[in-house]
Amino acid sequence: MKFAVQKKGKEIEKFKVYKHENGFVDYIDTMTKNKLVAPVSVDGSIDDVDVQCVFTYDHKDVNGEEKVDSFANTIHTPDGGVHVKAAKAAITFYLSKMANAELTDAERKKFMISAEDCRNGLVMAVNMSCNNPGFTGQTKEKVGADEVFRPVRDVVARGLNKYFRKNPKDLQKICGYLKKIAKSRLEITKIRKSDVSGYDSFAAAKMKNFSPAYGTGYQELFLCEGLSAKGCVNKARDPKFQASFAFRGVLKNTVKGSLKDIIGNTELLAFLNISGFAASLKKYHNLKHVTPKDSVYSKYIISTDSDIDGYNITSGISVFFLVNLRPIVEAGMLYKSMAPLYKVVTGKGEYKYYRDWETDRKSTRLNSSHLKLSRMPSSA
Repeated sequence: MKFAVQKKGKEIEKFKVYKHENGFVDYIDTMTKNKLVAPVSVDGSIDDVDVQCVFTYDHKDVNGEEKVDSFANTIHTPDGGVHVKAAKAAITFYLSKMANAELTDAERKKFMISAEDCRNGLVMAVNMSCNNPGFTGQTKEKVGADEVFRPVRDVVARGLNKYFRKNPKDLQKICGYLKKIAKSRLEITKIRKSDVSGYDSFAAAKMKNFSPAYGTGYQELFLCEGLSAKGCVNKARDPKFQASFAFRGVLKNTVKGSLKDIIGNTELLAFLNISGFAASLKKYHNLKHVTPKDSVYSKYIISTDSDIDGYNITSGISVFFLVNLRPIVEAGMLYKSMAPLYKVVTGKGEYKYYRDWETDRKSTRLNSSHLKLSRMPSSA
């Protein structure tokens, strides 16, 4: 940014220039902190279209989401447009070509690096300047001029060829990452074809760790710790609209786990099938497109024992939702039931308390000579 200040009565102009030390390359730092390689920066001009493109890969994003931002004539274009499509086309074509060239004959028979693989975890920013970007929308949020596609694509393609000739180790690292992504996609596809299915009420009803609700419309699903806790829930639930599902054993930490690990877990795969989220998995090979509309249930209630195993399972289920089903959490559809810790019996009745401090505060109001305090069983 350049500012010019001219004082009245004087002809001298003072200029002040503000800029990042590395220019547009530093913008990637605002988009991700997990860079597979140092940001790859290419720039150039063709047919009066000036282009600068910077990208890297977020290798720690388990969902492999694209993070893309763009500008045209210094105007932010959050919806992208032709210049973004052109830059992506150049990057995916070049990297898939180079990565496939690194595959062995045995690997080529099993899989090839696709454009989809090259977009997995891509973090990219594009800056373009031209005479007519063809903005669309009242706030110019998208570039619509088709004639800028070829210049932008060619600038990025030439820049990539030049950059990686000087930085072959970065290219090798990216190709290794893309090979890993392709292998994961292949494994997920195998599982998807054999195990993942849409919601089937008849098949779900035959599952031992699942008790469906027989009503229609609004429904809730209790997520229980094992079959014993599920049995307690079944005694109290309303089967017209409340179903129950038992997770058997402590869930793995899904923060660091890949989608392949998640699908390979029998309990999680069964849950995805009965909840309706498997439809997104089957269509897109991931869970990042899940929305509340995909859900069979309107509310998910974690119901576990009040002991260390129950707390661990609660944490595992919560993390799974937060990492893989975040829209469900943000829509306010995930709940946790609280089991009472203590029971106090007096001559006047029976009281249940959920916290330690409640027993001290409320028990003093009761007649201590007729008071009996007991710890509730963990499965209460």
